[in-house]
Amino acid sequence: MDVQIPYPEALPHDVIVKVQAISINPADTRARCRKTKDNQTTVLGWDVAGTIVEIGSKASGKFKIGDTVYYAGDINRSGGNCAYHAIDSRLIAHVPQSISIEDAAALPLVSLTAWEALFERLSVQINTNHVDLLLEDDENQPRSLLVIGGAGGVGSMAIQLAKLVPQLTVITTASRQETSNWCRKLGADHIIDHTQDITTQLAQLGYSEVDYVLICNSPDLYFDQLSNMTRPFGKICSIVPFSYPQDFNLLMKKSLSFH
Repeated sequence: MDVQIPYPEALPHDVIVKVQAISINPADTRARCRKTKDNQTTVLGWDVAGTIVEIGSKASGKFKIGDTVYYAGDINRSGGNCAYHAIDSRLIAHVPQSISIEDAAALPLVSLTAWEALFERLSVQINTNHVDLLLEDDENQPRSLLVIGGAGGVGSMAIQLAKLVPQLTVITTASRQETSNWCRKLGADHIIDHTQDITTQLAQLGYSEVDYVLICNSPDLYFDQLSNMTRPFGKICSIVPFSYPQDFNLLMKKSLSFH
């Protein structure tokens, strides 16, 4: 659908970006599904990379006209699938010189999601000196992370971020040879098939339980296995919603936390 919309107005903290590349995420699909029939045009789009053409009166001094930037947008404002986009300058960053504008547009939302899942929900913590697990009992104790759906956007970023954590074994799932090869290239220590019984495959690797589980797709398919595959007081994070109600009492016997 091609429509004409007004040129955006820059709020004080905004910049106006000439959009050069975007990416499409599952979040865009969910936003589209929530759209009501109100005869109003809604512009979708989270991820944008482009060039600053206008700067608001209170925008960050880190940026100037002509800078190439990338960002994940604000769900409460018009999206980035347009020619010119207004965005708060506090949400943007310079595109690294080492990557293309197209690659830059593919990074923001999946990277932020992976970061928040690992470091804010699953209690992996970054300090000023290094990456370390926040452990109350033994800071040197090896830990394990299972990423269900490691070849997708968030899974791909989660593998790379998790490999920065000392003594954290990263196990991921993939069901095809090409996706398995991709996860291995990104640094996964072990790869198992999510179309088969996950608990059995973990046991074959020597892991009766894992410490952390990150679910990147189809959480309904794996929920019944979570209590068996996760250690007591372990943590589970799903980045996608359930399609059906689940019995969270299954997690209580091990005092598992779900995010």
